[in-house]
Amino acid sequence: MFLVIVHVRLFPNSPREGICKICHEGETAGQLISPCQCTGSLGLVHRSCIELWMSSSGSTTCEICNQQFPITTKSRSFLKWLKNKDNAMEKRTFMGDMVCFLFITPLASVSGWLCLQGAINNINHNSPTEAGGLIALMVALFIIYFFWSIVSIRYHVTMWLKWRKKSPEIQLIDLAVRCTKTPTHSPAQVHVNKKNPETGF
Repeated sequence: MFLVIVHVRLFPNSPREGICKICHEGETAGQLISPCQCTGSLGLVHRSCIELWMSSSGSTTCEICNQQFPITTKSRSFLKWLKNKDNAMEKRTFMGDMVCFLFITPLASVSGWLCLQGAINNINHNSPTEAGGLIALMVALFIIYFFWSIVSIRYHVTMWLKWRKKSPEIQLIDLAVRCTKTPTHSPAQVHVNKKNPETGF
């Protein structure tokens, strides 16, 4: 009968794919970079992940090593403001105003045209008082319509500009790409010695 003794030695020279410290995915989700002084797996991130984190958190420094990331800012478009989940209330208000605009615009146009036609007919029939009343009604109608349109547009543009100033789109610049392979132990090298339990050799 022989006793099998297994000797295991681990070698730290075999590479393993690194992972992003934000999404915990490897290079299959994109190239891994190291924009700060963190080392090892803590220093590897996807460019899209770190840019999204900075844009949403408003922070441009690493939470671990406190290094300032090399960044540039870019203003966000009005469409991105509408797609932002944090602006649900403003989005509902904007959509409501758009629905009102689609209904009120043709209604105001038709009403103004009818008032104008009525005023012309009254003038032709020597009724200046009725014609003046219809013209005054048409002018008041368009004043109210344009006032409401200007106030609504100004409100939404102001909200968008405030959001764009508060939450700019942050992008990294001058990135030094670090090797995405982090050291780990290699598969075990196994040495098998057969010993005779009676002799010990």
